[in-house]
Amino acid sequence: MSIDFKWLEQKVLFTELTDNERAALGCIKEESFKKGERIITQGQIGGTLYILRSGLASVEDRNRADGSIKLAELKEGTIFGELTFLNNENTSADVTARKNCVVYELSQNDFADLMGKQQQLAYTIFARILEHETKIILAMKTRLTPMLRELSRKVVKIPLMLKVLALILIVGTIIELAFLLNK
Repeated sequence: MSIDFKWLEQKVLFTELTDNERAALGCIKEESFKKGERIITQGQIGGTLYILRSGLASVEDRNRADGSIKLAELKEGTIFGELTFLNNENTSADVTARKNCVVYELSQNDFADLMGKQQQLAYTIFARILEHETKIILAMKTRLTPMLRELSRKVVKIPLMLKVLALILIVGTIIELAFLLNK
């Protein structure tokens, strides 16, 4: 299997690579995953950047009392695993192939070598990571803002008596704790 540099230029990096940059990206590994296989398992060691070359995958957080929660769908050209790639922490979610997938993988060590040898290329990859993170943050903001507005309206509607009772309970607890600590 070989890396499709033309695809990488057009779908991910958005710039034409020089022959030297293509040679430097020879460190990228290509992996295939069948439908239902885990690409990333929650809790595994991080430090790898993934690019979905083809297929469809989903991101799920299964660290919940009420079961797993689907966080995102990944389609061709999506960068993922970027947080653990940058901070080298364990992965925080599962990524599972929903269709047969081909994934490009770049290790943190190989990226460090790129930074030393191909600074412009490393900068381009880092810029794509930041663009991806920015899109995620903006999407979250779009989803959370209406929910926060609704919650704010509901808090305003809580009767004054309940607010006063809650305050009395909190103050009473603080006074009791202070009294116990002074004994």
